[in-house]
Amino acid sequence: MRYLVGLSGGMDSAAVALALTDAGHDAVGVFLRFFDESDPAPARYVAEKLGIEFHVFDARREFAESVVADFAAEYARGRTPNPCALCNRVMKFASLCRAAEEFACDKVATGHYANVLEEDGRFFVRAGADKSRDQSYFLWRVSQEELQKTEMILADAKKRELSSRVGDLLPKGTRESREVCFVPADDRISFLEKILPEEAKRAGDFTDAEGRVLARHGGIFRYTVGQRRGFGTGFGKRVYVKAIDAENARVILSDREACEGDSCRLSSVNFQKLAPQDGTYRVLCRVRYRAPLLPAVLTVEGDEARVKLQGEARAIFAPGQSLVCYDGEENVLCGGVIEPNF
Repeated sequence: MRYLVGLSGGMDSAAVALALTDAGHDAVGVFLRFFDESDPAPARYVAEKLGIEFHVFDARREFAESVVADFAAEYARGRTPNPCALCNRVMKFASLCRAAEEFACDKVATGHYANVLEEDGRFFVRAGADKSRDQSYFLWRVSQEELQKTEMILADAKKRELSSRVGDLLPKGTRESREVCFVPADDRISFLEKILPEEAKRAGDFTDAEGRVLARHGGIFRYTVGQRRGFGTGFGKRVYVKAIDAENARVILSDREACEGDSCRLSSVNFQKLAPQDGTYRVLCRVRYRAPLLPAVLTVEGDEARVKLQGEARAIFAPGQSLVCYDGEENVLCGGVIEPNF
């Protein structure tokens, strides 16, 4: 079989290409260049070591206009975006599937720590065996068409196993990818300071829930709902960001209990194992990466979806973040973008 492999130049994608060539498959490596600092040289090095075909896809303009622009706009609105989930939908998997067609590949192979399964005609992601590395949370937006063409080779892999297998395939000094790949040194605030318009960076007030002014801040883009440190000033007690009023540049603070809730709306819902149909479903949901799975009821009515936590479960729902629903076996049923109830 002929596979299109998304080569990043890191350990995971190199392990995928090695596994495919060891199994006798034909592999074509593609490096997706999404921003200026991304360097295809390490990926090319891996391809040359394995003796496989290699190409670079320059998608910098499209990435800037979709993923980076959304990232900045969401923070300017006082929301907390999930750029990796958006990138997987609008850039990464779409680009790899197009490349697979161009180079006459049968399948796309990726280095995600997850798996793609099929049941009753529905394709869906299952959480990887190594829960410390599982990436299913970021894959809820991938479409049925793209999942059908994809194999995630590392579903059952452990990091130590990869280190021993990849060996000298990687150039010296190879580093793990950053949390948000296009943000230098993971410094979100400095990155946003450079690209946001002045109006989006204006100073404003920290207030309590009753509207009393507590202090000044340097711009709402610095804060996210649920944040509990990094305020630049003390308040005499531990406080959390309860909400952000972008129109009035206000950051509203409270104690943790006042921030928590048991329900939210979802927008941009994408269905995987669960077919898109009205109904009420018992699910497990994850409200942010590495957060515990919480029991909930999902209600779908047309284009609307709501999640209500069950029992004593409560959580901080950050508008703009991803909420992913799973079944009891950690298969992705669907996901959506968290919206306030009002």
